[in-house]
Amino acid sequence: MEKSTSAAFFSIVLAATVLSVVPAAQTLRVTIDIKPGDSPTTIEPERQGVIPVAILTTPTFDAALVDISTVAIGPTGTEAEVFRAMFDDVDRDGDTDRLLLFRQQEMGISCTDKVIVLKGKTTDGRTIEGSETVVVECPTK
Repeated sequence: MEKSTSAAFFSIVLAATVLSVVPAAQTLRVTIDIKPGDSPTTIEPERQGVIPVAILTTPTFDAALVDISTVAIGPTGTEAEVFRAMFDDVDRDGDTDRLLLFRQQEMGISCTDKVIVLKGKTTDGRTIEGSETVVVECPTK
């Protein structure tokens, strides 16, 4: 009788050990292109309108899997939500990318920002993040 109790105890400890070594979900890095075709990417914070941002499909990531309702962009990746979204082959490589439009005035960009961050989730709940260096053009006083 004592042996089966030990075996049961060992199984419980083993299961707990296995659960404790399961790695936490990692953030997937995605490739984004803010204002596709603009190089370097320049932003004037005082302007109104929309800014296009592409989430590119790559050999390791399918941009069609992005849950658009979870995506935000700005200096911290939490400022502006998607205004409009569509599919397009933005980089002309033969696959389908996501092209998102954001209202610039909601993005919270200031004259001191250097990087814009996009955050969101895929349709199966994985966290995504992408960023791009930008040139912020502010009026001189």
